Amino acid sequence: MTLVTQNVQRKRIKMREEVRQFIENKKNNSNITPNKENGIAGRRVRIRTIPDAERLLSKLIQKFQAREITGQDAKDLTYLLIHFVNIRKMGELETKINNLEEKMNQYKALE
Repeated sequence: MTLVTQNVQRKRIKMREEVRQFIENKKNNSNITPNKENGIAGRRVRIRTIPDAERLLSKLIQKFQAREITGQDAKDLTYLLIHFVNIRKMGELETKINNLEEKMNQYKALE
């Protein structure tokens, strides 16, 4: 074996080991149970209104800036919050439309 071939083989072995380590780290991180000690989850927050979602988003930003949660966790929670807010807004709009339709029907009945 030439010196160049030996160096290439060493680099391949090193890269394989780094890939194995990366995969192992990913597996270990995905198996973490959320709890107060690892900062992933604390008290569960009930979200019933848009202001509740705003408060949770504020806490989420603070935890992300303090590096208490990962970027992926922040993205996942933000995604869920966005959909929650959109669903709430659609519900509010539907209620307003129904109220307007009722008032229009009442007005037409008076004519």
